[in-house]
Amino acid sequence: MVIGRDILGNYDLGTNREYLLTNGNGSFSSGSINGNLARSYHGILVKSFDIPLDRKMTLHKIEENFDGIDLFTSKRIDANKVIIKEGFKYIQSFEVKPFPKWIFLVNGSLLEKELFMPYEKDIVIIKYKLLLSAKKDLKLKTNMLFNYRYSDHIIPFRDYNYDVYTKNNHLEIMFDNHKMYIYTNGNIKKSEYRKDNEDFYGNKIEGTVRKNIAYDIELNERGNYNLDSSYEIANSEITLNEGDTFYIVASFEKLDNINIEKMYSDELNRVNRLKNIASKDNEIIRDIAYACDQFIVNKPSIRGKTVIAGYPWFGDWGRDTMIALPGLTLSTGRYDDAKAILLAFAKYCDKGMLPNLFPNKEGDELQYNTIDAAMWYFYAVYKYLEYTDDYEFVKNNIYNTLKDIIKFYKSGTRYNIHMEENGMISGGSKDNNLTWMDVKYKGWAVTPRYGMAVEISALWYNALKLMEDLAEKYNEDNKEYKELSNLVKNNFEKIFWNEEKNCLYDYICEEGKNDDIRPNQIFVVSLPYSLLSKDKEKKVVDTVLEKLYTSKGLKSLSSDNIEFKGFYFGNLYERDSKYHQGTVWGWLMGHFVGAYNKIYNNKEKNRLLLNGLIEHFYREGCINSVSEIFDGDEPHNARGCFAQAWSVSELLRALKEMC
Repeated sequence: MVIGRDILGNYDLGTNREYLLTNGNGSFSSGSINGNLARSYHGILVKSFDIPLDRKMTLHKIEENFDGIDLFTSKRIDANKVIIKEGFKYIQSFEVKPFPKWIFLVNGSLLEKELFMPYEKDIVIIKYKLLLSAKKDLKLKTNMLFNYRYSDHIIPFRDYNYDVYTKNNHLEIMFDNHKMYIYTNGNIKKSEYRKDNEDFYGNKIEGTVRKNIAYDIELNERGNYNLDSSYEIANSEITLNEGDTFYIVASFEKLDNINIEKMYSDELNRVNRLKNIASKDNEIIRDIAYACDQFIVNKPSIRGKTVIAGYPWFGDWGRDTMIALPGLTLSTGRYDDAKAILLAFAKYCDKGMLPNLFPNKEGDELQYNTIDAAMWYFYAVYKYLEYTDDYEFVKNNIYNTLKDIIKFYKSGTRYNIHMEENGMISGGSKDNNLTWMDVKYKGWAVTPRYGMAVEISALWYNALKLMEDLAEKYNEDNKEYKELSNLVKNNFEKIFWNEEKNCLYDYICEEGKNDDIRPNQIFVVSLPYSLLSKDKEKKVVDTVLEKLYTSKGLKSLSSDNIEFKGFYFGNLYERDSKYHQGTVWGWLMGHFVGAYNKIYNNKEKNRLLLNGLIEHFYREGCINSVSEIFDGDEPHNARGCFAQAWSVSELLRALKEMC
C-alpha cells in the first residue's frame, strides 16, 4: 500500500511512521518514513555483534542532496532553537513492496530510493534510480554519517575513536577492532574534519559532527530530552541522467565483485518464495507472512533458531516464542523452522521449565522466571501437530520433554509452582511476576497475579488433554493424564466463575479472588480443549467484547476499573505502571477472534474484528508490521516496540484460520 503526501507532507505524521529491514541474524535497518531519525534505535545499519543480540549502531544516516536540494529530514535542538531540515517536502510516496522505497520529486525530476538487506549478511544496500529527468546531468551528492554505540544509548558530542582509510574503490572504517566497508559506483572520499562555522554572511556552515540530534518519538513517549551526535565519515557524488542508478553499500565483509542486481534479485526471490508458501493470491496474507520472517533468526549459542520478540529492543523470550510460533512458522508453512525452534527449547527444559530468557553465549546463565512458557510450549506442539500431523517427530524428539514438564508442574518446581489438590496450577508470590503480565519496577511487581491464574489453569488443562491424546496415540497408559484433566475440569468452573460479573476471576491467591476484568480469561475459550459449558463460554466472550475489545487488540484492564490507565507515556516508572493496566495488546486479538469464532462461527464478523489491525499494519506505526502495544484510550496510538513478533503472528494466524 502506498503512503502519499497526506502523511508524508506532514512532519509529525511522517516521523511517527517507521520502516524495518532485517537480515535473519538480528541486524536491522530502521527509521521514520520521512527520512528522519526519531529514535535512538534508528539507523541505516544496526549490527548484531553477537548473533542475534549485542546490537550496535554503525552507519547512522545518509544525507542526500539532489539537483541542489537537500532531500534528508532531521531535527536538532541547538541552544533551545529547533532546527528541522525539511527534505520530507520532496517525498511523493513511500511503500514497502517488499523493500522500503521512496520517490522524490525535485524540480520536475523523479528520483527513486530503495533499501534492502541480503539474508544472513551484515550488509545494507541503498539504491537510487533517476526515473524521470527534467534536464541532463543532475548531481546527486551524499554525506554518510557514522555513530558507534549501543542502539539504545545516546551519546552527546565527544571525540570519537575511529579511522577511515581510502582504498581503490571503497572506504574502510576501523573502530573497536571492527571493520566496515563502504562501496559506491560513484566518487567517494573520506570526509575532512571541519568545525561548525559561519560564512561571510553569517550563514551557519555544518561541521563534520552533527550535534544535538533530537529523537521525536522518544521525546514524546518517554520524555527523553537527551541529544545525540553523529559523525560525517564520507561523501560521494555522481552525475545522473534518466534511467541511471547509483548505489551505496555498507558491509561488514569485503566484497570483491559487487553485483547489486543479483543481490537484489536473490533477496526478492527469497521473499517471494516465503509469500508463495503462505498464499498464492491473498496479498494481505502474503505481506504479513513476509513481516513474520523478520522475527525468525539464527542463534549460534543454541545451534538453532529462535524468535526475536520485538524490534528494536527485545531479544528472544521463551513465552513470546511459543505464543508466536504458530503464526510465524505454521501459518507461513515454515515447518522446518517450527521443528528447529521446538527442538532448541526442549534442549533447555530444566525442572519442567522453559527459559524465559535465553543466554546469548554458551555457558551464560538461563532465566527460568516464567510460569507459562512451558504451558505455551504444549500449545505450540498441539498446533504443530494440527498443521503437520507429524506425530513421529514429536514422539522421537519432544514427547519426553512434555512428560518432564507435567511431572514437575504436578510435584513442584521453582517459584513454588505446583499443582494444588483441586488440580489447578499455583505459583509465585506478590513479589514476583511469572505470567505474561510480568512488569517489575525496582522490585515492585505491578501486576503480580500470583497463586492460581486463570489462563495458567486453562493451559495446564490443555497440556493434560494433549498428553492424554498423545499417550493413546503412542500406545501408552494415559490414565494419569485423564484423571488429572478430569480433576481440573470438575473444579475449574466452581473455583473461577464470577456469577456477579458473568465472567471469570483473573487469579485466586491467599488474599482472595481477584475480580478485575482482564483478557486472560479469553484463553479458557480460545484454547483447543474446552473447560466451560457453551453458555458460560459465550458469557466470557460477550464480556470481553463489551469491556476489553478495541480495533487494535484487547485492553489489559477494563476502563471502568479505578486502576485503568488510558495513555502509555512518561518515564520508565510511569510506563511500567501502565504496561498492563489498560494498555491495549495486539497479540490478544488472535485468541479473541478464535474464541469469538468458536461461539458465533461467522467469518465475515471475524474479519470485521481484525480490520483495525490490518489498517494499522499498512498505514500506522511501522509500515507492514504490528506494534507491541497501543494506548487504552482512543485513538489507540501505537506504543512500545514498533514491530512485535506475537502481534504480527497472531494477526496472520487469525486471518488464515478464522477468516
